[in-house]
Amino acid sequence: MPDAKNYQKLKIFLASPSDVAKEREAVRAVVAELNKTGSGLADAQGIQFEVIGYDTHVAPDMGRPQGVTFEQLPPDKWDIFIGILWQRFGSPTGAIDPQTGKEFESGSLEEFSRAYALWQQHGAPRILFYRSKQPINFFELKPDQIQALQKVEAFFAQFGPHENHPGYYRTYQTPADFKDDVRQDLQQFLLSYKKDDRPPAPPAEKTPAPRESDEALQRRYLQKLQGYCDLLPLAAVDEKTDSSSGSRLRLSQVYINLNTTDFVDETGKVVTHEMRAQRQAAGREDKEKLQAYTALQAAGQHPALVILGDPGSGKSSFLNHLMFVLAAQRLQPGDELPPDWPHPAWAGLLPVRVLLRELAVSLEKKGAKNFLNLGTESRRREFSRVVHEHIAEHLVEYDASDFAGVLKTAIASGNCLLVFDGLDEAATGQRPLVRLAVEEFCASHPGNRALLTCRIRSYEGKACLESFKTVTLAPFDDEQIAGFIAHWYDALPQKFNAEQAAAKKADLREAVKRLPQDLVRNPLLLTTLANMHTNSLELPRQRIKLYKNASALLLQRWQAHKAGKVSLIEALGLQSDKEIYRALWELGYFAQKSERGQAAADIPQTEAINILTRHFAQLDKPLVAAGEFLDFVDQTA
Repeated sequence: MPDAKNYQKLKIFLASPSDVAKEREAVRAVVAELNKTGSGLADAQGIQFEVIGYDTHVAPDMGRPQGVTFEQLPPDKWDIFIGILWQRFGSPTGAIDPQTGKEFESGSLEEFSRAYALWQQHGAPRILFYRSKQPINFFELKPDQIQALQKVEAFFAQFGPHENHPGYYRTYQTPADFKDDVRQDLQQFLLSYKKDDRPPAPPAEKTPAPRESDEALQRRYLQKLQGYCDLLPLAAVDEKTDSSSGSRLRLSQVYINLNTTDFVDETGKVVTHEMRAQRQAAGREDKEKLQAYTALQAAGQHPALVILGDPGSGKSSFLNHLMFVLAAQRLQPGDELPPDWPHPAWAGLLPVRVLLRELAVSLEKKGAKNFLNLGTESRRREFSRVVHEHIAEHLVEYDASDFAGVLKTAIASGNCLLVFDGLDEAATGQRPLVRLAVEEFCASHPGNRALLTCRIRSYEGKACLESFKTVTLAPFDDEQIAGFIAHWYDALPQKFNAEQAAAKKADLREAVKRLPQDLVRNPLLLTTLANMHTNSLELPRQRIKLYKNASALLLQRWQAHKAGKVSLIEALGLQSDKEIYRALWELGYFAQKSERGQAAADIPQTEAINILTRHFAQLDKPLVAAGEFLDFVDQTA
């Protein structure tokens, strides 16, 4: 046995949130086994592991907590980094992630980023990452817990071969399984590790990397955009979804072409829903065959188009699917185009995505209101400049900041599809300015095609774009519902065999017939139903859980897409979200009871105020809080 003074000490940094405490203890137990004098593998090789982490090795001090951790446990001294995640993700650290330009969302993420950057430069520390796949009861989760799960899912998605940190991570079912896995991995590390008492050589000076070609920059931009656009947010409801195995559902797997509320006759002429109503009144409906006028047809016919729809009607999904296809065509020219593609020339368009809630923030920061006092040409130039700068600043999200110049040239040449998503997600007072910025930008760059989405009830007055045509998305019809159900279960071969999938399709088709039709004809809510059905919930018998789940999803969407910087709970002064849930459930019950059988389920404002005031009675000003709640929902629902 080597003398103690000759032992080489290797530090294992342990990064994880508090919900995997048993796993943290398992790491320490395994290390104790390996270090054990006379029998441990580490001991036999003259090595001693030391497990370090913020919970055991960091003394209280002043400063940013994560910064204190790095000062006392310098990342360049770590030999092994072990990361573990389950359903929690952690809290923001106050530091900016240089890869995204945004604040690190958790200490574990910042610790991993430090370790990964060192590994890229020097090949150390060795990174071992583990993901717990213990069952999670989705229906017991609060909105912030759902959001944390989505962050975990997004983090592990980045291990893909073309993502931010490609690599391999291990999944496990129980803490006991994890203990076996980490023991095996540390043993393999020891067997391949070559002890070297010499001090490490200083790192060689890095020569600047050659500038990437425009083609390489465009490819990375399109690959990232394609990945974002193909996400199906509600796919994470399936507790057994595993992004590492490729089983997570994607939008492209389940997407159904959307119809508008208009039609086309046998000659190809568009018949608006108002015109159709007049024809029906005149008794001419049976004499002419009308077909649905699809959103894709409308986008192909109009170079500048506003797409309106109810919440969850598929506005953003339509845009994302269109951008996904365009990105695929640019990456693999000549691939087969989807049916009903507007025009072959569209395949060459470069997609550019702008989220209007983010553009609204940029306009406010850069004092765009002052542009209203300028002359026509100067105003157009300034609005165009701010939008260009906004697009360039957000290229960091695609790991393609250097692509800004090429993209600006493509926009100037009129070879792009400009996608402006979510005018309704800008605050009411900001919408006219956002509308003007979009119109001025498009007018400054003729030749491009432009699409903009907005919720129906938010598109009025000065928010309307006079230079754009407008269509409204229709709810799913029976054929679309059946098609969606077929696509959904066809995309799950790893979960159901052909016979099981056929049975599940038939069962869900029958189940949705017994549910409120305004629910099942909404694409977002139909996706929720499909998720629940996949997990073997009997939908007609689980109405309470169904409404609870829908409430959680809506509240989470409100929080994720809020127009300001203050959350709904903070804005109202509530201690928790319990009263919000109770209020939502009563509002939903009132809407169903009073509007059963009608096309819409709007609640009179006075009744909504009464219900909310009763639930906010513990606040100092419950009536004011009720009004603020309605304003918040009106801006962000």
